[in-house]
Amino acid sequence: MAANPNRISIREGIVGGIVAPHVRFEGTAVQQPDGTARVAVRNGKQETFCGTWSADLWKKYRSLIDENNVFTLPVENPAGGEDIYGFDRSLAVTLDGHTWRNGGPGGCIHMSSMVQANPVEKKRFDVASTSLEKAMQEAVHRCSAEEYRQVTAP
Repeated sequence: MAANPNRISIREGIVGGIVAPHVRFEGTAVQQPDGTARVAVRNGKQETFCGTWSADLWKKYRSLIDENNVFTLPVENPAGGEDIYGFDRSLAVTLDGHTWRNGGPGGCIHMSSMVQANPVEKKRFDVASTSLEKAMQEAVHRCSAEEYRQVTAP
């Protein structure tokens, strides 16, 4: 079986209430064999956008993950029970076969997490996820739903 590709995904609008969450932003960057990354974004209106990061930009944003020690940040336990970072945003990172992912409650069932992020960890999460979201938004142009699916398919 082939290894999972290096991928960074962000979702804003992860916390629900009586109704499901209203996702305002979904972005994915997937590294290609040549070192570049294909980027796909969908906004809250379901409009799709696609683009590319150069190999240097991929390295820059991968470094951002490393600099903020994302793989050492706590995750919710139980998964999906609580947004422990408080930014209504999730980040999923797969690099070199290792995956880190946080989440939040998707509807009316909210459970307290047995793990909480401290202020320093919250800042590291915010810096990484905000910078990555901005970089994804800057790299894209309108594209078809089919092109979007090609980038975001597992």
